[in-house]
Amino acid sequence: MVKTRGDLYVVTGALFQGELQQIGGAVMVPSAMYKAVYDPQRVEGGAYVVENVAGVVPQVVSLAEVEKMAGVRLFPSLGDSSNVKAMRLSLPRSKR
Repeated sequence: MVKTRGDLYVVTGALFQGELQQIGGAVMVPSAMYKAVYDPQRVEGGAYVVENVAGVVPQVVSLAEVEKMAGVRLFPSLGDSSNVKAMRLSLPRSKR
């Protein structure tokens, strides 16, 4: 994407939803992971969310959706992320 669009901002993080699990009584296991992408030139953004389960396909969601799930503002200088145009994100190809 960077080769075709130029500068992009990317934020990756963990989501903790539903019944929380721990390893060794201290390390929290994320229920899902996200990767949010913002294109400042086009004022477009979107995110991938994938459950922390083997073999699942990532979902493409809006920045506002992933911010709601994470409970954080991913790109604070944007203001209200619901005003950001949805970026067309293709699903990653599976490795064979």
